[in-house]
Amino acid sequence: MVRGKSMDWLLNNLRLRLFTWFKVPLIAYLGPVVERLDDRRCVLRIPLRRRSRNHLASMYLGALTTGAETTVGVVAFSRIQKRGLRVSVVQRAFTAEFHARATGDVHFVCDEVEVVHGLLDQAAATSDRVEGLVRVRALVPDQRGDDPVADFTFTLSVRSKR
Repeated sequence: MVRGKSMDWLLNNLRLRLFTWFKVPLIAYLGPVVERLDDRRCVLRIPLRRRSRNHLASMYLGALTTGAETTVGVVAFSRIQKRGLRVSVVQRAFTAEFHARATGDVHFVCDEVEVVHGLLDQAAATSDRVEGLVRVRALVPDQRGDDPVADFTFTLSVRSKR
């Protein structure tokens, strides 16, 4: 086990790695790490390294967007797996606002876990498509503290597989 990390942390990261390597290798290539996942918050980190860095020594726009999208996906798929829900989830649209260059490891923070859970539970209970907005902040805490380098808003669309 990784020093100072819980078994949940280890399992969350193992699930993420297996899923991404087999289903979405582009995400796996960036090496995301789930730092925190609970009923209130999800934090996913993408390290700034050769794979995610552009020619200006900051994180690629594509890597930033992938990290934000993956954060919402981790929240959704964790709930789906725990509850055994039969729903399909797509991120139908998104907007992004970039404030500064990300010149360090980026932490993607989603404080709207309850919103995602509510959408999933609502879609599982009905046969209707359910949509809602979910926000993710991108932070570089080593350099900017809680001041975000980018803000993302996703339109999450969920439907029962019945």
